[in-house]
Amino acid sequence: MGYSSEWLMVEIMDAPSEDNSSCYSLQETEWCSYNNSGGYDAAYLGNVDDYYTEWAAIDDLLFNETFTLKDIGGLTLNFTVSHHFWEKDYYHEYDCWSDHMLASVLTINNTVSGVSLNPEGGWSHPVNKDVKTHIEQKKDVYVPNPEYKGDFYVLVTCSTDCICSAYNYTVL
Repeated sequence: MGYSSEWLMVEIMDAPSEDNSSCYSLQETEWCSYNNSGGYDAAYLGNVDDYYTEWAAIDDLLFNETFTLKDIGGLTLNFTVSHHFWEKDYYHEYDCWSDHMLASVLTINNTVSGVSLNPEGGWSHPVNKDVKTHIEQKKDVYVPNPEYKGDFYVLVTCSTDCICSAYNYTVL
């Protein structure tokens, strides 16, 4: 139970210039468009109905990011998922609150070939019940926990006829 937000950025590797070489929620390009099912700028998961059914109508949410890429034949792309750290670790005093156990899932579908590039279930960052997202430095002062591994990337290479393969899944 908890809240989690993560965002995706897609970058063209070895682009001749940095102009228009990356795409994310606030920067679309001619080769990449962005949509979010909830109107946000990141993937968002609110999971509260396990304990607080009265909150479920307003806080049990799942907002997906969808990127549509075109004209990427012959390119290598870096798909990076980054965890958004809130300003503090909310509700950490409750045993049932476990936002550190929520992780978004990256899936990549090639609509040209009709092939899913990801392993079954997609890619995600690891979670550990003993590793919280934040560390309390002093009363009500929190910093991101360096042991929390909430970022990862996957490289995708496409041939000129857009037959693509994914490799090098790496947790950061």
